[in-house]
Amino acid sequence: MCISADKQLQEFLKSVPEDHSHLRMVQQEVKCGFGLDGVCCRLCSNVGLYPYFGQYLIEMCA
Repeated sequence: MCISADKQLQEFLKSVPEDHSHLRMVQQEVKCGFGLDGVCCRLCSNVGLYPYFGQYLIEMCA
C-alpha cells in the first residue's frame, strides 16, 4: 500500500475490501518519472511523454 503519514488512514485503508487509489498505486507495474514526482495523468494523458527515455508513449502508467 502507498504509505501515508497518517497512521489512522493506513489502518482504515487496510480494512477496506474495495480497490482504492492507495492500493492501485502500488499495483501499477510501470511508474514513469512524472508519476514518481506526483504529476502524472494530466501530463501523461495529454502528451504521452516518458521523460527519462525521450519517447512518446500512450498511457505509460496504466
